[in-house]
Amino acid sequence: MMISGDFEPHFRSNTCSRTSRIGLKLAESHLLSLPVTDVSGDMLLAEMKKGRGDADYASIAQRYFPVGQAVR
Repeated sequence: MMISGDFEPHFRSNTCSRTSRIGLKLAESHLLSLPVTDVSGDMLLAEMKKGRGDADYASIAQRYFPVGQAVR
């Protein structure tokens, strides 16, 4: 769907961001590091700061593939 430029919301960025923060806190309490979750959480937070918290979490890909620009 992302490749075709379809970013219809199915799982909102703000929900995914909240879930990743919970996971990071849980991991930290067990002395685990989740660097990919940390980075993706930062990217989701940036989306929310742009007012896109209700957008699908896949909207972070729009940084690389703007809407309407399908990947060939």
